[in-house]
Amino acid sequence: VTGNTIIDSVYDSVGFSTSTNTDLADNTIISPWRNGIVISPPYYPAPAGNATITGNSVTGVGSGLSAFSNDSSGFTASLSGNSWQNGTSEAPYGGTAAAVPGTVQAANYDTGGQGVAYSVTSVNGTANSYRPDGVDLEACSDTGCGYDLGFTATGQWFRYTVDVAAAGTYTVSFRVASPSGVSDGFHVMDSSGDDLTGAVSVPATGGWQNWTTVTASVTLPAGQQTLTVDQDNGGYNLHYMSFTTAVVGGGGGGGTGSALTASPSGLAFAAQSVGSASAAQTVTLSNPNTSAVSVSQLAISGPYEETSTCGASIPANGSCTVSVTFDPTAAGAAVGSVTVASSAAGSPLSVGLSGTGYSF
Repeated sequence: VTGNTIIDSVYDSVGFSTSTNTDLADNTIISPWRNGIVISPPYYPAPAGNATITGNSVTGVGSGLSAFSNDSSGFTASLSGNSWQNGTSEAPYGGTAAAVPGTVQAANYDTGGQGVAYSVTSVNGTANSYRPDGVDLEACSDTGCGYDLGFTATGQWFRYTVDVAAAGTYTVSFRVASPSGVSDGFHVMDSSGDDLTGAVSVPATGGWQNWTTVTASVTLPAGQQTLTVDQDNGGYNLHYMSFTTAVVGGGGGGGTGSALTASPSGLAFAAQSVGSASAAQTVTLSNPNTSAVSVSQLAISGPYEETSTCGASIPANGSCTVSVTFDPTAAGAAVGSVTVASSAAGSPLSVGLSGTGYSF
């Protein structure tokens, strides 16, 4: 399909449903009513296929809409030499970058629309009373929460412009809810695509509005920058991300250097019969510093048991493992944590635990 001019189209100017080896080249699209070029538009799914899209021009796109959008995880589009004029360039929600240290509301992702500020596989809750370009938002009952980011799914992402007061390591507290728990729920990337947090797991909280907090560490440069929450798997809601400076100094507040890391950052256990122990799951604690970190305490809470290979210290650039089993004493959701107090920055490190006990 080459050499066409499309002006003032109804709906999307060009839509791809299931298509193989299609060439879309050197076309001019002006002032589409909705989007310019869309793969898998509403009512025309494209679960598979491929296309080469080169040398096309899209201008006059409306506010909040996109010149190009690939809404299919199974369709491969090869792009080159195109001129995209999106309706809105990316900008922080409300016009001002969120401060770090500080709290970033999940509902306050950047403006700019699909493919620019966020990418979703389908549009669910909109919360238009809160923001006119809202997607995947829903009313939230957590303390201080008007709307949370829900309808999570593999491959979706949301971008947040932040202004970091000082370069350094920050502890990020994620406020999350999940009926059943999700291993590798999401990770946070910088504008270069580097993974800052590693996989963040979401423990089972027993409901979409039963909230808990999990933590991770990130190292950020100073100044304004964009962070992306990349959804690796669905099955949870996100209320906020709270950034705090990793504490430096003695007195149990952590020492110098970098914080210990935990992989995964939380453990979610399958339903377990009351009075019996689950199979063990393992958390790896890593020390990224060039000197050993002393461990003053390794504690566990809730109906969980642990054994570990961690002694009084973790060697430089070394690691140890903590094996955890779930032994419920009553039916229902059960949360706990593994807490590691050490001489590292940001101490103590906490790993969330969740599971559900049942009785016959």
